[in-house]
Amino acid sequence: MLHHVQMSFQRPHPSPSQSHTQHFKLTRRTTFCSVPTLTREPSPRLAHILALVDYSTSKTSTMATFFEKNKKNFQDVTIVEGKVDTSQFLDASKDLVGLFDLFGSTAFGVVQSDMNGNIKKIQDRLMTNPIQNGTLQDLVLAEKGEKTKTATQGLLWLMRGLEFTAVGLRRQIDNKDEELAKSFTEAYNATLTKHHSMLVRPIFKLAMKSCPYRKDLFEKLGQDQTLVWEQFVAWVEGLEKIVDIIKAFYLEGNYGKGL
Repeated sequence: MLHHVQMSFQRPHPSPSQSHTQHFKLTRRTTFCSVPTLTREPSPRLAHILALVDYSTSKTSTMATFFEKNKKNFQDVTIVEGKVDTSQFLDASKDLVGLFDLFGSTAFGVVQSDMNGNIKKIQDRLMTNPIQNGTLQDLVLAEKGEKTKTATQGLLWLMRGLEFTAVGLRRQIDNKDEELAKSFTEAYNATLTKHHSMLVRPIFKLAMKSCPYRKDLFEKLGQDQTLVWEQFVAWVEGLEKIVDIIKAFYLEGNYGKGL
């Protein structure tokens, strides 16, 4: 049995000396009543609310996928009249380089280093005049007018690295039983190998053999595998679209000549 205290306030008539002050008299009535134990289980409604809060917190802290953590995904890069936004493209490319961190092998450092070097060339050019170099196409044309090719060369080689990645990941979509080492070895043979010297090829081919198992990589991409797969396919398709745009632009203007 617990005391149940009820409070009520009575407002007395103010005396002349209290004309500018309000006083309240507190009275207490005490009754005895039976109340449930204070350690009772929460109501179904409260339990449901607590569960939602716990799920939301858990999803925010532990369930975000690789793609949700990215600053910019390729399918979200702005493309206006066939022109690719330079800044957004660079953000998406940096996030792609981060994908190789999930491979868990230092051998892929050579791939990342190559991509990061080319990203820097484009970034440096963009910073000189963000408006003039606002799209990849405008950047290349601006360098052509100045008879320089540093960022143009960087974009060309970055595009080749992105194409290599897109081909390897496309094989993962089309061949769900194929391991990453097989996908990226075939992708290298179809893309980069023709641009590399005899000294560089063995280094990259060694990196391809250090790929993790397919299952391990996809687990690192996120807990919800259905969601991961949906986002993965959209990401690869966005990457392929941008690679195709850049390739067509370089081919049309012969901007890669001698690079």
